[in-house]
Amino acid sequence: MATGRFKNIGWALPATERGLAEDWDTARTALLMDIRDELQQLNSVFACPNFVSIPRELRAIKRELATIRKAGAK
Repeated sequence: MATGRFKNIGWALPATERGLAEDWDTARTALLMDIRDELQQLNSVFACPNFVSIPRELRAIKRELATIRKAGAK
């Protein structure tokens, strides 16, 4: 039997008429699919240049605030 990695496939899981999982294996699979979707979304956020630059921007703001506080104390 061949094995493979099934990346980013939208699985069609069996469900009851009310839209609930038919069994625990289906529920586990659905949960893992939800986790995968969330992780992919987080990875795209972490790769965003705006997100990556946040620490640099915060350090710059901190330096500016320190300068303003020193000038106001004199």
